[in-house]
Amino acid sequence: MTDLLGERVRVCGSTHRPLVGACGTAVAETARTVLLDEGGPVPRVLPKDACSFELGGRVVDGRSLGRPERRP
Repeated sequence: MTDLLGERVRVCGSTHRPLVGACGTAVAETARTVLLDEGGPVPRVLPKDACSFELGGRVVDGRSLGRPERRP
């Protein structure tokens, strides 16, 4: 897995139904969250452990992302 920053991200599954379909650019990432710029005034905070993300045509379980500094 590579860096998410600047990548186009879509939530394709979530235990929090209102998050499904959220789409935008990843602008920040922590160990447990991804901040998604959807074009509004404030980025949306997405919990990694509750979401599956579509990145570049592949689906990634948010729980597998972990800390950004520990990914290859």
